[in-house]
Amino acid sequence: MWGSRPRDPESLLLESIDSQTLSRLMEQLPLEYREVLLLREVEDLAYKEIADVTGLPIGTEMPRLSRARLSLRKLWLQQAETENAHGV
Repeated sequence: MWGSRPRDPESLLLESIDSQTLSRLMEQLPLEYREVLLLREVEDLAYKEIADVTGLPIGTEMPRLSRARLSLRKLWLQQAETENAHGV
C-alpha cells in the first residue's frame, strides 16, 4: 500500500524462513492432517465446508483439525529445539 512503511529486509527474511519451515513441517504430517489444515487455514473454509469437501462428518473433521494443529505445533517445537541445540 502507498501509505504503509516498507518492510525491513530482516523481517522479510524471517518471514521467508518461517514459511519454508512451515512448508517442510507440513510435508511431514499425514495426508489427512495436511488436507484439513490447508482447507481451514489456507482456503479459510468453515468446518461444514471442510466436511463437505472431505466427505466425512463434521464431528470427525473438528477433532482431526485439532490433532493436526497439535501435531504441527509439536513438529515446530522440535525444530526449534534442534536449532537451539545446534546454535542456529
